[in-house]
Amino acid sequence: MQDVVNPAPRISQIEIFPLPPRRGLVGFASCVLDDWLFLSGIALHAKLDGSLRLVFPVKRLTNGKTLALFHPVSREGTEYLTAPIAEAFWRVWGMVERGEIVVKKWPGNEETS
Repeated sequence: MQDVVNPAPRISQIEIFPLPPRRGLVGFASCVLDDWLFLSGIALHAKLDGSLRLVFPVKRLTNGKTLALFHPVSREGTEYLTAPIAEAFWRVWGMVERGEIVVKKWPGNEETS
């Protein structure tokens, strides 16, 4: 049997939804994988070293258990998704800092010191 080399999946249509920082949460992201799968609800958390950590959505069941809706299954997959999403986030965050985009606060999402 011959090994089949799969090309890396293509990530496109990355959308960033910045939030006022709160306990590390700085926004949400969505993207399209290989032009056929839409991934949404990816939480973006800023780490102390300035990098981002992606947190993937879960469904809470009535019995209190959680089900992972989707997530990478390897470190390589995590890095592959994180790199372009982080690049898009920092580009958008630069626009926020320059005042080109306004991120509105809402009750319960005030910055914490």
